[in-house]
Amino acid sequence: MIFKTSMMIFLSMILANCSNNQTWDPYLYVVKKGDNLYQISWQFRVSLKDLIAVNGIKNPDALQVGTRLRVNFTKQEVPQNLVVKSIPQKMLNGNANTAEVWKSPAAEGEITNSFTGNSPKDYSGVYYKLPLASPVRASARGTVVYVGSAIKAYGNLIIIKHSDRYLSAYGFLKTISVAEGQQIKQGDVIGNSGATIAGEPGVHFEIREDGEPKDPSRLLGTTVS
Repeated sequence: MIFKTSMMIFLSMILANCSNNQTWDPYLYVVKKGDNLYQISWQFRVSLKDLIAVNGIKNPDALQVGTRLRVNFTKQEVPQNLVVKSIPQKMLNGNANTAEVWKSPAAEGEITNSFTGNSPKDYSGVYYKLPLASPVRASARGTVVYVGSAIKAYGNLIIIKHSDRYLSAYGFLKTISVAEGQQIKQGDVIGNSGATIAGEPGVHFEIREDGEPKDPSRLLGTTVS
C-alpha cells in the first residue's frame, strides 16, 4: 500500500541513521531545529498534554534543540497532576465547532487507501487519489499548528487543531498555502496535492482524537467536538 511503502522507506532511513548514532534510544527523541510539540506528538502517536506531562516540560514555548524527550510511554505512566496552563496559549485555543461537521478535504478524489487501524503497522488515514496540484481544503475550521516536512513518512505536512481533542493532518502536499498560527475556515484551500514517495498523486488525510488515529470515513458528516 502507498502509505506503508513510504513508512518502510522512512523506517529504513531511521535504521541507517542509528548505525552512526551510538546514543540512539527508541524511547527518546532528540529535538531538532524546526521541531514543535504538535509535530513530535503526532509523529509518535501521543497526545500533546501527555507528552508535556511525561517530560515535565515547564515552558513549551521555549523548546530547546537537543532536548531529549521521552516519547514511548503508556497512559498509566502519565502524571495526573498536569497543569494545563503550562501548554502554550496558541496550542490551547480550541474552536467552537459544535455546529460544524467534518468534510472531505478532497471530495472530488477517489479513495484508494482506507483506514485499517491505529497501530504503527496500520494505515492510519485515507488516501485520496487526485491529479497533481489539486486543491486540498481544510476539513473543519481551526488553527494551523504545524507546517513542514520533518516527519518523512508524510512528506510536506499540515496539522490543524480543531478542538482540545481533535487534530487533522494533510500529507504529501506539493505546495502549502498556510502558516503556523493561522486561523482557517472549513473549506479554505490550505495547499495543493503532491505525490507519495512511490509517485502516487494525491493527499493523505488523517484525524486524531487525543493523539489516537480515527477512521476519517466514519467521522465525515459527524459533528466536530
